[in-house]
Amino acid sequence: MCSICFAVSVFIFESDHHVENFHTRFRPIKF
Repeated sequence: MCSICFAVSVFIFESDHHVENFHTRFRPIKF
């Protein structure tokens, strides 16, 4: 996994604890 992809996945993982709409909207790119 590229470093950018990893950073994005971590960002999404962290975000879905706080912003459910973000989590739901971007679920397809979660790893």
